Amino acid sequence: MKKLTVGLALASAFAGSVFAADLPDSMPVYAPRASVVPPLYSWTGCYIGPNVGGGWSGTTFKDATTLISLGTNNAAGGVFGGGQVGCDYQYGWAVFGIRGMFDGIRATSNNIWPAQVAVNTTSLRWASTVTARLGIAPTPTLLVYLHGGALKIADDHTVQTPAGQALFTASPTRSGWTAGIGLEWGFAPNWSLFVEYSYGDFATETIGFNPVVPLALIPTAILIVTPGAAQGVFPINVRQDLNLLLVGVNYRFQLGQSYARY
Repeated sequence: MKKLTVGLALASAFAGSVFAADLPDSMPVYAPRASVVPPLYSWTGCYIGPNVGGGWSGTTFKDATTLISLGTNNAAGGVFGGGQVGCDYQYGWAVFGIRGMFDGIRATSNNIWPAQVAVNTTSLRWASTVTARLGIAPTPTLLVYLHGGALKIADDHTVQTPAGQALFTASPTRSGWTAGIGLEWGFAPNWSLFVEYSYGDFATETIGFNPVVPLALIPTAILIVTPGAAQGVFPINVRQDLNLLLVGVNYRFQLGQSYARY
């Protein structure tokens, strides 16, 4: 029995030495391949893109001399279209940014004076904003934000007879403030789609309307209601607000590889 056990041990040792002799001097050691995790969407960067939408404006008119109401126009609705450019920086879930926007407008409406002697016609021409943005990204590709800042708007106002004869006109550019809320979705690398609502307000401003016909041709009924019209420049107190709903697309230029990690 002892001879059998010793024989098996010698055979095993001999087989091991033969197998070892057949191996190369060094064998490569393979480590498991590390999984590559793609970077998450980042809102850090500058962007540019187009937008389109609709809006409506309410405008109240008063004679600046007598403070008699000349009516309120609440139906100046129309189509907006333009573009925006801006930059954002993301820190964790928070996103901070600044943006400039310009939109041309096609919107015209009118209202008749309470005395039924004249009509105000308002045409919106363009609006521009410079706003700051503050948002949170609940998911890597979704941004919910508030924005607010400065607003400018260009109008064409006309006072005309009920028959349509223009009497006085003014084309002011007015400054005010704006604020709103928006939602932006990163649907592809560097690309995002947004929808937002904005409200804008302008303080009451006295605007001088210039006559487009000789003063002698201005109906007496209008001069009775608004004696300031007889002075050559017709001063009207104008108060206006603006509601705007836009959708747009942004192309974002990433600043390096500053990706947000969740």
